[in-house]
Amino acid sequence: MSSTKKDTEARPSEPESTPTNPFAPMPISNSVRETNIRMDSLGKAFAEAIATTKQQQEQVDTLLEGIIRVLPRARSGRISKVDQQQGSPVKSLKKQLKTQSLPPRKRPTRIPTPPLGTGLWTGLVNMASDGSTCTTNRQADGRIDLSHDRTRLTARTAQERRVLAAWPDAVLPAEVEGFQQCKDGNIVKIPSNLRLVWADYTTLDKLNEIQKELKRALVPYNRWPMRVECELSGDFKAVSTYVRACTPDWVTFVEIILQVLVDHHVIPKLSYNP
Repeated sequence: MSSTKKDTEARPSEPESTPTNPFAPMPISNSVRETNIRMDSLGKAFAEAIATTKQQQEQVDTLLEGIIRVLPRARSGRISKVDQQQGSPVKSLKKQLKTQSLPPRKRPTRIPTPPLGTGLWTGLVNMASDGSTCTTNRQADGRIDLSHDRTRLTARTAQERRVLAAWPDAVLPAEVEGFQQCKDGNIVKIPSNLRLVWADYTTLDKLNEIQKELKRALVPYNRWPMRVECELSGDFKAVSTYVRACTPDWVTFVEIILQVLVDHHVIPKLSYNP
């Protein structure tokens, strides 16, 4: 008992802790208070800007509606007294329409045509865009005569007539004389699927596509055989060797291709009659 009493007297008394209220408001610092005030002011300014923008948009819409409503009457000259008030946008629109002067309409020039049934249509000479003349044959009713004999007009030699008879798609020298923009530096890219390897029924179709590529690239006509020689192999290996050694023209080159097709029984024999 004595020891317990001594311990109690020696131990200091602990202060009693006061209970805390969890629902009590937390103290707000000055920085947080300033931030809230700034956010409130920004929100008010943003709301005022939106209201001003909406008001301006409504004014513009009202102005456009008035102009659209009165525009047909302004063009016809029928403007009401209300629309002619001072400050009305319609009045300024009417003044603007009055000051505008449209150019007078011109009547199309009618070119007199000769009466049908006369001989004036036959052998009519027209001027081309470059100033040169080209003879255009017309029928009796004025229509252009398209029934021309290509062999008679373009084939000048017996070889050209022979090649054209065997392959009508061959390009002859008379047909490329008007290609004035052809240069030696023009480059053509021939697709790999157009290479002439086997002498079969697709050879002439490939050769026709090669001609189109050469014309599209404006490659000079005298350079065609040497350019196509790079695309020959297989059954046309002998043709490649001949072109490198003799440098033939395009008509001779096509005739050699036709000769190879004859040897492989793809086309009938060529006619060598003059």
